Amino acid sequence: MSGKNNHQLLHVLIIFVTAILLLLGYVGLKLRIDYMKKEIVMTNEQIKQLQNQQTKLFADAQFLSSEERIVPIAIAELQLEKKSPLYSISISNSGLQNFVAAGDKLNEQ
Repeated sequence: MSGKNNHQLLHVLIIFVTAILLLLGYVGLKLRIDYMKKEIVMTNEQIKQLQNQQTKLFADAQFLSSEERIVPIAIAELQLEKKSPLYSISISNSGLQNFVAAGDKLNEQ
C-alpha cells in the first residue's frame, strides 16, 4: 500500500512542480514582453526626436541660404555690390499695339 501512496505523492509532486514551472515561465515571458514594449516606445520617441532635429536642421539650412540673409552679409562684410541686370527691355503701349496688329495681319494671310 505504501508503494501506491508513493506513486500518488510522486504524481502530485510532478504536477505541482510542472505548475510552478509553467507559472514562472509565464511570468518571465510577460516581463520580457513588457520590457520589449517599453523599448519600442523609447525607440519610437528617439526616432521622433531625430526627425524633429532633422527638420530643424533643414529649416536652419534654408534660413542660412536665403537671399535676404546672404545679400546683406555680402554687402557688409565682403564689400560686394548688387548690380542691376545689364539689359533692360521696355516697350511702349503704342509699340505693343503695333506689334499685335502686325501679328494679326500675318495670321490672316
